Amino acid sequence: MGIKFIVEAKDADNLPWHSFVPGCYIKVLGQNPETGVIAGYFKMDPHSEAPEHDHPSDEFDYVLEGEVEVNGKMYGPGTLFHRQAGVIHGPHITHEKSALIYTTFSGPSGREESLGLAPPVD
Repeated sequence: MGIKFIVEAKDADNLPWHSFVPGCYIKVLGQNPETGVIAGYFKMDPHSEAPEHDHPSDEFDYVLEGEVEVNGKMYGPGTLFHRQAGVIHGPHITHEKSALIYTTFSGPSGREESLGLAPPVD
């Protein structure tokens, strides 16, 4: 199968952040155009909220920095979330601190158009 793409750290710094709600941003590090698999960063400014939503594929989030409230509980660095496809989750809320989260999707995220990504090839 082999490696489809590589993003070096120096290149990742130059990739754009895409805002989808005020204070919440996604930076796509890579996407497999055949399957829709996505890897990237999810950043939240202090005092921001990502509303309830779902995705058509599984999502894994790993908190790198800061704190995020999910279901009334605060989570910090080292927390790994797994959300199954179609499961409504959120809201995700930050308070005094921002949050930086590494995120992956096992297929399309359902937000490709707003991120400037192509939908997977059928």
